[in-house]
Amino acid sequence: MKVLAGAAVEVITPKLPVRLAGYSARMHAAEEVADELTVRALWLADPDHPDEPVCLLVFDVLALDRSWSRPIREAVAAELGISVERVMPSCIHTHGGPSCQPGTAA
Repeated sequence: MKVLAGAAVEVITPKLPVRLAGYSARMHAAEEVADELTVRALWLADPDHPDEPVCLLVFDVLALDRSWSRPIREAVAAELGISVERVMPSCIHTHGGPSCQPGTAA
């Protein structure tokens, strides 16, 4: 079976200082970067149905709620010319990244 594929990585590390997600005992915002945060994208399509691709996104953050993920999905879908339902974001669930959903900032 053949597959059409494309991949990309983009640094998404925010400007400092930034509050990190989780660990409620953390009293201060992060003031230095140990490792850059990224979003990785993987675009896949069946060569027999190239008009039905999917785009998988993996963010180096704790989580994304709909107020973050929906505009991202819409922008990626528009850029790639695919339906928003074919853009699937996910997160690695790190406590070493910024909060991207209400109630998770330390």
